[in-house]
Amino acid sequence: MKPERKGLLCAVGATIFFGCGNTALKLIYRYFDQIPFQDLSLIRSLFCMAVFLLLLLRRDPALLRAKGKELAFFAFTGVCGLFLVQFCMLLSLQFAPVGVCSFTQSSSTIMVCLCSVALFHERISREKRLGIAVGLTGLAFVVWNPEILQGGRMFAWGVLAAFASGIGKTVYMVCGKLAGQRGRKLPLMFYGMAAGAFMGLPFSGGLSAAASCFLDWRAALVLAGYLLVFSALPYLLTFRSVELLPASTAGALNVVEPLAATVSAFLILGEPLLWNHLLGAALTVTSVLLIHRDTEREP
Repeated sequence: MKPERKGLLCAVGATIFFGCGNTALKLIYRYFDQIPFQDLSLIRSLFCMAVFLLLLLRRDPALLRAKGKELAFFAFTGVCGLFLVQFCMLLSLQFAPVGVCSFTQSSSTIMVCLCSVALFHERISREKRLGIAVGLTGLAFVVWNPEILQGGRMFAWGVLAAFASGIGKTVYMVCGKLAGQRGRKLPLMFYGMAAGAFMGLPFSGGLSAAASCFLDWRAALVLAGYLLVFSALPYLLTFRSVELLPASTAGALNVVEPLAATVSAFLILGEPLLWNHLLGAALTVTSVLLIHRDTEREP
């Protein structure tokens, strides 16, 4: 399989898992005692840190060596990217529907493209620009729905938190591209998650509160499955995609995430699927096809 096609599959797979993960989280809340979002953010960071550490040790323990500026870069990615994207997204889900949160977070699409032009001197072709415009139009059809916007101030805070999560997503995708160019993807993921976990400690109930979530074996099994499939795996796919694709292309494909979130929330949670959601979905699919066509032409 061509690297470009493999990168596209990784990027789309990551966004689908992330989008469906928000629905899976709300489903978990229905059947188990609700975990405070601060504690869940800490648990996600610690769990992903452990997974990435195992992968590092299996590949080459020498990759753990890092110091000075590199450690500072890893910490910056963890705090401003990995911690921010998780914490703010979990916060936004407390006040707004899954679809709206995911669509708002996908504002990272345009931010990643702007950073790609500035940092990596990537070419944003006409088809890619058109694909991004079509995808963002799809986002607008969902977020700016008068029926949903009647949610008031708390809804507005949810949308704002989701936008902050989009900023975090931009940071970790751009930093992941830089680390991938130097063959330091796994160390970045491990140290970044460690820094994110450290950052999350003051906001959470601490390690004891995180450990208490696993006292019930059924809840522990469900939570571990959620963390593996909807947290660690999509992060791996995301960092792999920015290795194989221009960062602007991988970022543009973020528009798939809200589509996956909206459809899965409709099928599983019974959240309303309105005409504007369907129109946004059609525009999203069109956007992906345009971006795919552009990627096939890239050298």
